[in-house]
Amino acid sequence: DQAKSRQKKSTGTSYVGAVMQHLVGAKFDCVLEPGTVEHNSFSTADAPVGRAGDFALGDVAVHVTAAPGESVIERCRTNLSRGFKPV
Repeated sequence: DQAKSRQKKSTGTSYVGAVMQHLVGAKFDCVLEPGTVEHNSFSTADAPVGRAGDFALGDVAVHVTAAPGESVIERCRTNLSRGFKPV
């Protein structure tokens, strides 16, 4: 709720997306051994830097988004064509 409130007051900043990605990363660290999953900047797009998703677990590409849309679906198509299983 704090992230949503702050985001409404500050246009152009994705507080909700940042919190979501940090929570997903923290959960991976709790479930798996810390350091098993690489944590990347929430604001960096996957494609230009060659990442399959926000998190990669073997052949699984995890995408974290508050607003799934055509761009995420296209990334998932790309993942599938490259042998990844998108989530």
